[in-house]
Amino acid sequence: MLVFTGQFTVYLVRERRRMWSSLPSLPLLLSSVGAITFTCLISILGILVTPLPPPIVLGVLGLSFGFNIIFDQIKLVTLRLSRGGGTSVS
Repeated sequence: MLVFTGQFTVYLVRERRRMWSSLPSLPLLLSSVGAITFTCLISILGILVTPLPPPIVLGVLGLSFGFNIIFDQIKLVTLRLSRGGGTSVS
């Protein structure tokens, strides 16, 4: 979970608009995919950790992404309020 949320947080803080408003650089995207893939593999295969069933690992990945979507909304509202622009979010 720490790796997944850490990767998603990078995308959350790199953009003042929605996190998907601009494409990340290729090195950033490749390193994120690599880190997430590596973490999934060592978690499922049980390398240096107790192995976890694939549905659990994918569920944690999905939950981490879902919470990041929520935090993206909170970020937008907070930025608008800090600029005195009301609570309308697009």
